[in-house]
This record gives sequence, structure tokens and C-alpha cells, in this order.
Amino acid sequence: PSLLGLFALSLTGYGTLQVVFKAGFGDSVTLQVLFMFLFAAYLDASGLNRYLAYWFISRKAAVGRPWVLSFLIFLSAYILSAAVGAVPVIILLWNIFYHVCQITGYTKKDKYTGMMIAGIVFTAILGVTVLPIKAFTIIVLSTFEKVSGLGVDFLSFTLTNLCITSVAFAVWMLVCKYIFKPDVRRLSDPNNDFFAEFREQKMSAEQKIAAVFL
Repeated sequence: PSLLGLFALSLTGYGTLQVVFKAGFGDSVTLQVLFMFLFAAYLDASGLNRYLAYWFISRKAAVGRPWVLSFLIFLSAYILSAAVGAVPVIILLWNIFYHVCQITGYTKKDKYTGMMIAGIVFTAILGVTVLPIKAFTIIVLSTFEKVSGLGVDFLSFTLTNLCITSVAFAVWMLVCKYIFKPDVRRLSDPNNDFFAEFREQKMSAEQKIAAVFL
């Protein structure tokens, strides 16, 4: 009701919706943050997140190649978080990875399991910082602009963070493979095609609409 009241006030001639939100909350950033939360919830409810995640990890190149599979899981966390947000993506990919664990017999005490659970969180956090459209980055950039008087344009912010996070992603993969050195032999069987059923899965009409809006 409060939000509808603010919207109604913007129709009276008092001011635009941005002016009304500034008067009510001190800054139009609140409106942007609210929109991003709602949009992220819509993408999750449409099933687009799950479709894209399964698309990434069902590639034939990952069958029998544990490090390719691990990379694709991390990559899906990175890209989906950049588009949607970290928390729903982390939960989604944890559930997908737990499915792999059930099939292969990995337990939570295994080094590979811990590495993947932590890595999904790490790469999702990297991804969520790339685009300046998330709640946290909107607030940070808005505060920075108020304090310094300087603006950061979309392209500069994106390219800078893309470079930083890509390097961090690559370092993480090297650390996983050459320092952690988990036992990945259970994923090396070329006959274990865990996600074959999702390879030919088609997008629903609702998911296509969500993709267009994204």
C-alpha cells in the first residue's frame, strides 16, 4: 500500500516517480534496488536460472572430464550471478552439485565436495560484482558519487570488474587443481553422463519471455 501510495502521488503533479522516491527515502536508489530484487525473483520463478545452469553443465565436453565439469559449474555461477544475483544462484547450484554427489558417492567430508561448495559461493560473488545493476553495487556507486562528486559510467565499471574477476576466477581454478588436488577419479568415467537428459531440453514460453526481459 505504501508503494502504491507513492506511485499515486507521482500521478498528481507533485513530481515524477523519481522525485517522489527522493522525497520519501532520500534517494531514488531505493527504487532501483527494489526493482532488482523483484526482477531477480521473477527470473528465479520463471525457471530461467535452472534452465541456464543445466545448459552450462550438460555440455558433452564435461563428460568424463572432472575439471571441465567443475569449471562449467563455476562459470554458470559466475554468469548467472552477474545477471540475476548471488543467493538464488548459489542455492540452485548447490542443489545441482548435491545431485552429482549422490550419484558418485562423494560425501561432505571429501575435499572435492568442500572445494566445490566454497567455489560456487566464491565465483557467484565474483559474478555479482561485474555489472552495476545489483543492489549492493547501486548503493556503493551512489554513495561514491555523493561523497566524491564523481560518476562511474557503466562501461568503465563493467570492463574493470570483468578483468579483475576473470583473473581471480583463473587463479581459483589453478589453486583448486594444483594446490587443493582433490580426488576426482569418480567423475572421470566417460559413461557417467549425469546431465544427458537436460542437453536437449527446450525453453518454455515463460522462460523465453524472461530471457528477453533479461
